Amino acid sequence: MNCYFNFIKLLSYACFYFVYSFTLSGCNFYDGNSKLKLHPAVNKVYNYSLIKTSSAELPYNGITHTKYDTIRLDFSMQVFGKYDSTVTFRVIYTNFKWNSEINYIRDSAHAQPINIVMNDSGTVMQVLHAGELLQDVEKDSATQNNLTGVLPDYISENGIKDLFNKIFALLPVKKVNENDTWVRNKIMVAKAPISVSNLYVLKSFAHDSAMINIRSYVSARQSVGDVTFLKGNQDGYARVNTSTGMPLLYETHADIVTSTNYYDIKANEHLVVTLEP
Repeated sequence: MNCYFNFIKLLSYACFYFVYSFTLSGCNFYDGNSKLKLHPAVNKVYNYSLIKTSSAELPYNGITHTKYDTIRLDFSMQVFGKYDSTVTFRVIYTNFKWNSEINYIRDSAHAQPINIVMNDSGTVMQVLHAGELLQDVEKDSATQNNLTGVLPDYISENGIKDLFNKIFALLPVKKVNENDTWVRNKIMVAKAPISVSNLYVLKSFAHDSAMINIRSYVSARQSVGDVTFLKGNQDGYARVNTSTGMPLLYETHADIVTSTNYYDIKANEHLVVTLEP
C-alpha cells in the first residue's frame, strides 16, 4: 500500500513539473540568460503607427508666435533577408499625413517599398530605394507642392535612417537584468549633424517584454570648437519584445532650444510609436 501511495505522489510531482515547465516555456519569460537583441520573426508583418506632435515658439517684432505641426505615419515591416548579425526589412509607408498639406495613402499592393538593413542592436546600416519612395510621394495628387521642410525628414535616405535609429537602435546586444544601463551615441544627419547621447535603463520585465527608460542629451555645433547652437533633453521609454527585440511601444518628449544671433527658438516634441495588434 505504501508503495502505491508513493507511486501516486511521485506521479503527481511529475505532472506538476511538466505543466509548470510547459507554462514557463509558453510565456517566454526573460531571465537574463539571453542577449536582448534584434531577432524578428521571419513570417510576421509588423504594422506600426507613428504620431508626432510638435510646437515651436518664434519671436518676431517682440511678439512670440507659435507654430504647430502634426505628423501621422503608418508603416509595415517584414523580414526580407537575414545574414549573420544583420536583418533586411521590406518597409512600406501606407499612410503619411502632415497637418492638412500632405495626405499620402497607399495600400500594400501599390506602395513603393524600401529596404532597411539593421544590425542586431537595431542600428540602421543601409537604406535602399528611398529615392523611388520620394518620387512616389512627390507625384501623389494629394501631396502637390507642399514638400518644403517635412519630406526630407521622413522620406529621404538620411531622414529614414534617423527615424528608424531613434526607434529601433536601443538594444544592448548583451545579457541584461533589471536596473542595468547602457549608452548609445547617435548622430542625426537629416537636418544638420545633431549629436544625441542616449542613456538606457532596463526598468522591468513583464512576461515577454522589457521596459526601457530613455534619457537623452541633444546638442549641435557648426564645427568642432564652435559654440553650441542647439541643445536640449529628451525623456521617454520603450517597451520591447524580449524574443524579437521589436518595439511594442516607443514614446518620448523632447525640449530643444536653437540659438541664433538675435533670438532663441524653443521647441518641444512628443513622439509615440505603437505596434498594431
